[in-house]
Amino acid sequence: MGDRARAMALVDSTSSYLNRLDVTMNRTLFQMKLTATAQQVALVEQELAAIRQPVDALAGARENARKAARGLVELGELLEGVGEPSPAMRDCPACGKAVMAAATRCGFCWSKLVTAQ
Repeated sequence: MGDRARAMALVDSTSSYLNRLDVTMNRTLFQMKLTATAQQVALVEQELAAIRQPVDALAGARENARKAARGLVELGELLEGVGEPSPAMRDCPACGKAVMAAATRCGFCWSKLVTAQ
C-alpha cells in the first residue's frame, strides 16, 4: 500500500469512527484538518524514502571501501620484502654522516669523496 493510500485509509477509518461516536464538533473543519495532516504525513514518508536510498548507497560504498582497504593491506604484505635492496652506505670522512657508497660528493657538507675501489 502506498503512502498516499495509507494516509487516505487513515482518513476514512477516522471519519467512520467519528460518525459512530456522534462527535459534536464541526465535522467539516475536523475532516479538512485531518485530510491536510494525512497529506503532510504522506509527504514526510516520501521524503524519508528519498533519504533512505542515498543512505543505503553509502552503506554499500563503505563496505566496498573496507574490502579495498583489506586488499591494500594484503598487497602490502605480499610486497613486503620484495623490491630493490637498499644501496650500500659509508660515512663521510669530513662530517661523519651516512652517504651512499657510490657518491662522489657528500649530500650534507658537499665534500668531495674518494670512491672506494
